[in-house]
Amino acid sequence: MRHRALAILILGFTATTAQAASFTPLGDLPGGNVFSKASGISADGSVVVGEAGANGGVKAFRWTSVDGMQALEGLTGQAHAYAASADGSVIVGAVSTTGDAFRWTSATGMVSIGHLGGHLVAFANGVSADGSVVVGESSNLQSSGSRAFRWTSATGMVAISSGSSGASAVSADGSVIVGYYRPAVNQKEAAIWVDGSGPTGLGEFPGGLYSGEANAVSPDGTIVVGGSFSDSETSSNDAFTWTAGTGMVNIGDDRYETARGVSADGSVIVGGDFTTPGQEALIWTPDGPHNLVDVLIARGVSPAVLAGWSLEYATGVSADGTTVVGHGINPSGFTEAFVANVVPDVDNDGAQDSADNCTEVSNPDQFDADGEGYGNICDADLNNSGLVTSADYTILRNALNTNDPIADLNHSGMVTSADFTILRNRLNTAPGPSGLSCAGTSPCP
Repeated sequence: MRHRALAILILGFTATTAQAASFTPLGDLPGGNVFSKASGISADGSVVVGEAGANGGVKAFRWTSVDGMQALEGLTGQAHAYAASADGSVIVGAVSTTGDAFRWTSATGMVSIGHLGGHLVAFANGVSADGSVVVGESSNLQSSGSRAFRWTSATGMVAISSGSSGASAVSADGSVIVGYYRPAVNQKEAAIWVDGSGPTGLGEFPGGLYSGEANAVSPDGTIVVGGSFSDSETSSNDAFTWTAGTGMVNIGDDRYETARGVSADGSVIVGGDFTTPGQEALIWTPDGPHNLVDVLIARGVSPAVLAGWSLEYATGVSADGTTVVGHGINPSGFTEAFVANVVPDVDNDGAQDSADNCTEVSNPDQFDADGEGYGNICDADLNNSGLVTSADYTILRNALNTNDPIADLNHSGMVTSADFTILRNRLNTAPGPSGLSCAGTSPCP
């Protein structure tokens, strides 16, 4: 297994899929223990970062499909890479041997950005899109001694909270930082800093403990994900999403879960379930959480490719939601990093979004009676006026109990009351949305 970088591409997902799902084990570095973990991915999906066994112990790595896994050089000691800029040209992390956070570029190598005064260690956990803003946590190794920090070349490392806190991630422009703070003894709350103001607590779940943390934020800073206790008696930890409009929303299912990454639009979230026994990497789509292995197989990866693997944690996702990284136990029993292309399919009907004639409503058969690029299930515009109106209701009523294929919105073989329900729910809306570029013309495709 050692040093492999085997890209396994599975073709022929479905007749409508333009791109196949894939699963790529990342291997490890020469010399050391058989071990690797991926901690993050660049927004464009091209660069994976993490840590791997190597001569001398553990080294931070940068992986691309062209160059494979390469160790980051420039500082001595056990090193760990946690995050990358939008294009992967800047990488941040920590050297546990010296206790320093670092910032890496190909020109400078790893350069220490130190730790806060009076502290012993620091971890650079997030970086802005252009690599100019670094955030993380500096600590004196006591529970009350951690401080969230923000670093730029102009300011150096600056604490952004006077109390115990830590920063996990930062928005693309560096203006929004997320992580945690401790509002009181034995309390830990997910938190956000906006334009230098904060921390502001994101709340807790009813009945839970004050024990939560925000782990990631969308590039525009509007969507936050993480994990928080939801039941003080069963010690259940659930993943959450947060926006200013919705507040904290529980997306877990009463296990021990956390969310670690989010796509730009919030439609894809990744993380893990740490319920004992065993762990499993999770991916959330609009219909809820799914085992990542199940999703990969459903979207075209052969079960034989994943045989013997136990995917334990998904730690990051690209901005477009197509590329997921994490780690698992490989068939030889070793921890190994992976990257997977999950093929965007928001409604989980087996049709990739770019080839799905109803991207937000599941329709595995892709039935489109009038051939205009909108599946029947999301096209109740029976008179092609561009909007579903009472006129379409009249057309449907006249087709009741017939096998009219255009009015048979759910493709049951007969126009029934179920089709009226579909139409009623779509009143005053346009057909679609469809992922087909030709939608609205005939024939399409």
